[in-house]
Amino acid sequence: MSGNKSGSARWDERYAQEEFVYGKEANFFLQQKYEILKPAKTLCLAEGEGRNAVFLAERGHSVTAWDYSQTGLEKCRKLAAEKEYPSLPNWLISLVPTGIPGNGITSLLFSPIFTGRTGKECLPV
Repeated sequence: MSGNKSGSARWDERYAQEEFVYGKEANFFLQQKYEILKPAKTLCLAEGEGRNAVFLAERGHSVTAWDYSQTGLEKCRKLAAEKEYPSLPNWLISLVPTGIPGNGITSLLFSPIFTGRTGKECLPV
């Protein structure tokens, strides 16, 4: 990734490869702890290629995913379609012009808190 790019261009470059940077399975920590989240209107911030958003949608959440990268969100749509969730709603690109959706969002997932490629480095809560 080029050091002189910022914002969406930097992330678009990162996600431009065919394979998914962090894989297609949800973060290990989320897989272990998702049951504490009751199905709800869930906003996934900094969602990247969508693995965590799709995982939650499969478990009954109404998911809104946000990321700077249009390329990442396109891969998120592709992953959702592969897993038969082609209509995940409200794919946002930028918080600046659109603001954070307030339409009854009751859960928030901030993907960068999950460190590492697989998330197995996270400690149990």
